Amino acid sequence: MNLRRIIPFLDPSIEQWATEARFLHWLTFIWLFMGLTVLYSVSFHVGLVEYGDGLYYFKRQLLGVLLGLIGFTVAVRMPLKRFLTIAPVLFFVVLGLIFLNQRGMFDRSRGNALAQDVIASHVRSLLATHLLDVPSTDQHTVKPWFDGKLKFAPPVRDFADQGFRLIGGRLDYINGREVAALVYQRRLHIINLFIWPLESGLNTASESFTKDGYNVSHWERDGFAFWAVSDVNADDLRAFAGLEMQQS
Repeated sequence: MNLRRIIPFLDPSIEQWATEARFLHWLTFIWLFMGLTVLYSVSFHVGLVEYGDGLYYFKRQLLGVLLGLIGFTVAVRMPLKRFLTIAPVLFFVVLGLIFLNQRGMFDRSRGNALAQDVIASHVRSLLATHLLDVPSTDQHTVKPWFDGKLKFAPPVRDFADQGFRLIGGRLDYINGREVAALVYQRRLHIINLFIWPLESGLNTASESFTKDGYNVSHWERDGFAFWAVSDVNADDLRAFAGLEMQQS
């Protein structure tokens, strides 16, 4: 088989894509179908456990695959000489997209590690006798207790009227830093709310997921990061997050 016919860039005099190149185009569709099938089968359980959606990882990849196929189809149907004129630009665009994707993977990995750290701290607080450093249902007692113990003043609110009673707080250690942990009670369930300062003052919507049997919600508000974790049902935890986010 003539290599120049398979990779027509080796011969700029060729006007159209070779038949073998078009065959590789359709072969790519088959490979992608097989890859998506494998991705679905291996990621369904993980997505269901971590995010409550078995298709979470599949849907994230599907959008990129569809965009890639559209670009691939347009490129193959484009006259070869015209394609060669824009090929260098496309090369650097693809490199940029690969870089952004790898950075996103790094950020997701870091987020997963943080979630695991938060859950581990929640579990330790329940197993040991270190759930509370300052047992109190009075927010005006809990908030000043942190003065001088942390380099920031965490916002403290009691939501007893809405069914989330403040029972105290403590110092904890998350992701290599000291944080404030506020403890709430929802019927027989404990909610740990971890708070630490951020450089950005952005407010973000709450993101919720399930990991290792625990429900987790996290958001940013007024220069602070908030991570709430509990074995309470997901709807209750989202309601709790909504109450706290309204305190801006």
